[in-house]
Amino acid sequence: MAAALLVAALLPACSSLGPAGYATWQIETPPATRPPTARPDSVDFHGIPLRNGQLVVSEQGSPLGLLMSLLIADASPWIHAGIISIEDGVPWLYESNGQIRPTWSGPPTAAVGGGMRRMTLEWFVANQTWIAVYDPPAGADPARIVEFARRSYAQHIPFDAYFDLADASRMYCTEFVALALAAADAPPVRTSALNPNPSIRVIADWLQLRAGTVISAGALVEHSERVALISKQHSPAQFSAYFSLKRELHRRFTPDQKVGNVLSFSTFTGLGFQPPVREVTRLVDRAAKNWGNLTEAEIDARVRQIADQTLGFRMQKRNRGQTGVSGSKPQYDPGSPLLPAGG
Repeated sequence: MAAALLVAALLPACSSLGPAGYATWQIETPPATRPPTARPDSVDFHGIPLRNGQLVVSEQGSPLGLLMSLLIADASPWIHAGIISIEDGVPWLYESNGQIRPTWSGPPTAAVGGGMRRMTLEWFVANQTWIAVYDPPAGADPARIVEFARRSYAQHIPFDAYFDLADASRMYCTEFVALALAAADAPPVRTSALNPNPSIRVIADWLQLRAGTVISAGALVEHSERVALISKQHSPAQFSAYFSLKRELHRRFTPDQKVGNVLSFSTFTGLGFQPPVREVTRLVDRAAKNWGNLTEAEIDARVRQIADQTLGFRMQKRNRGQTGVSGSKPQYDPGSPLLPAGG
């Protein structure tokens, strides 16, 4: 009886996947060259035409996602990437995923495990915040992309916590996808330097990141055609507004900024947004609910206006001596250009 009740409780959640249950289930017009979904290497996924070798990029909207964005000199909307493989009519996603294990000493990179994973696309979509599906770049052989993904999974390639592009025996998520594209004769993927911000450099040194360049998820799909845009709770306008805000925060993260002005850290709760960042994110998301008829340029302008009103015309660090007694909660005025001090 308990098992039957559990199944009954789960069925509505499973059946809600698709246009009816998502705020954004946007399907782009398929190009004439896309093969019909009747082929064994393609399938209709709740209206989305999927085929072997397509790329999936995602973002959770989390503090860790913002930190990963700030680590890179070039702003990128996406954080994670994977590869679609159609197997027996079911779309699967292959990815390289890091798993942080508990550690009481040393940098967390020394305790990161994980590696190649395979999961249904349905499960992946249900557990992400912002998702997009892209065709592979022109000239890439989809069969060889999938072959590389399946082989890497079968070989249990571990996750590369140090983002070292010179060592292919370990792969981080975007490196895995870039190597799959290279194996399929795709054009080289653009790399980005680490952010030269001194605070970022301190973190990079602590994490023992020695790589000179990294691959962003956005670079993987910048020359590809988008197939679909998906979000459970956010409309297309909120989609655009969120990524516009990410670009704005990246632009404002000038060399005099510290990571602690944007993000907080607690031993018990981990990374979090500083109050001003959390507030501007909330204000942008709420306002964007009514921006459905605006262009991308108009959304950018309104996001910047909200950022100016909430963060000031530039982000500034607050002197520790101005926050009162050590350990006290920093005061926060939404209209102030100052952000709380950080480490």
